Amino acid sequence: MAADGGDGDRATVAGALRLGAGWQDSERDDVLARLGQLDNRLKSFRADEVDMELSVKERGGPQQKVTLECWLAGLPRVVGTAEEPDLMRGLTRARDEVITQITQVLGRREPKANRHLRESVRGADAG
Repeated sequence: MAADGGDGDRATVAGALRLGAGWQDSERDDVLARLGQLDNRLKSFRADEVDMELSVKERGGPQQKVTLECWLAGLPRVVGTAEEPDLMRGLTRARDEVITQITQVLGRREPKANRHLRESVRGADAG
């Protein structure tokens, strides 16, 4: 890991993702291409602070379910799921759920969204 805090130690989907049940290593590049938009949300975390797992149940069946789980240091687990007959469409929907949830969780940590934090930031500036 880079000691200077540069981009080299920032979390990425490629570095954090494990392919779980129902996925083959040969599909990894296609999966990473679909999940690439998550990199924008993950870049505020160090690589060692993020873990992700992708799984699919009943693959190829009418009740196929894609699940994308994401563990971010200091935050609750984030899970995106999609029941979708088209595998890649399901993957995209699960990704979008995870992006939305991460955005919401991070937004709650921002001072503008939390009066208590806003006041403590103002109090720190006044001293």
